[in-house]
Amino acid sequence: MMIFKWCQENILRTFFVLAVVWALGVTVQGLLAGYDLTFLKADYQLSGTFGDSFGGLSAFMATAAAIGAWQAVAHQRKELENVGARESELDASAAKRDFEATFFRLMSTFQGVESEIRVNSFLKASIGKQAFDEMRISFNKIIERPKTDRNVAYREFFEEYRYNLAHYFRSIYNLVAFAERIRPKDCYFYIKMVRSTLSESELIMIALNGMYHPEGKVNFLPLIESYSLLDNVSSEDQVYYDLKSVYKDVAFDSALRLC
Repeated sequence: MMIFKWCQENILRTFFVLAVVWALGVTVQGLLAGYDLTFLKADYQLSGTFGDSFGGLSAFMATAAAIGAWQAVAHQRKELENVGARESELDASAAKRDFEATFFRLMSTFQGVESEIRVNSFLKASIGKQAFDEMRISFNKIIERPKTDRNVAYREFFEEYRYNLAHYFRSIYNLVAFAERIRPKDCYFYIKMVRSTLSESELIMIALNGMYHPEGKVNFLPLIESYSLLDNVSSEDQVYYDLKSVYKDVAFDSALRLC
C-alpha cells in the first residue's frame, strides 16, 4: 500500500525506474540469446531483431512524456489556485483592517458625543456618564406621577433632553448598524466592546428609546435584541421600567443568541 502511494506521488520517477528496468531486461535478454551487443560484427539480422526489442520502450517513454505534460499542467493549476487563495486571504485581511479603522473611529466619535453631554441642574452641572444618571432620575420622577401614561411621559422627557439624546442615539445606532452591515459574521465581537463601555443609566436610555421613540421602535429595537445590548441591565431595572413587556429575553441574555 505504501509503495502504491509513493508511485502515485512520484509518477515520473516510477516511469523512469520502469524504463530502466525494461532496458536492462531487454539487454540481459539479448545477452542470454547470444546477440553481439557490441555490434562489431555486421550481422544486421541479429542487430535488427535486438533493436525491435526496444519498440515497446518507445511507446512506454511517449506515454511517460504525456503524463509528465499532464502533471505540469496540474501543477500549474494548483499553483494558480494557491495564488488565488493567498490573494483572498490578503483581501480579507485588508478588508478587516479597513473595517476596524472605521469602526474604532466611529466608536471614538460616539464616546466624544457621550463625554460632551451636559445636564444643568439648580445646584450643579453633570457631564458625560453622570449626565445620564441625572436624566434617568428625571424620567423616574415623570413616570412616578399618578396615572401617568409612559408613552406620554417619554415624549415629555425626550423633548426636554432632545438636544443631548438625539445626537447620542444617532451615534450609537450608526455604530452598531455599521458593524452589522460590514461584518455580519463577527460583528457581535465588536458590539460587545461598545456595550462594555455603557453605564447602567445609558443602557436604560437606550432601552427606553427602543420602547417609546417611533424611530427607535423600528430601527434600534431589532438591533438591541439581536445583539443583547441590555445584557448588563439589572433585573430590578428590567421590572421597574417594564422592559420585558417589549423586549424579548435575548435582549437581556447573550447566551440565548443563536450565533
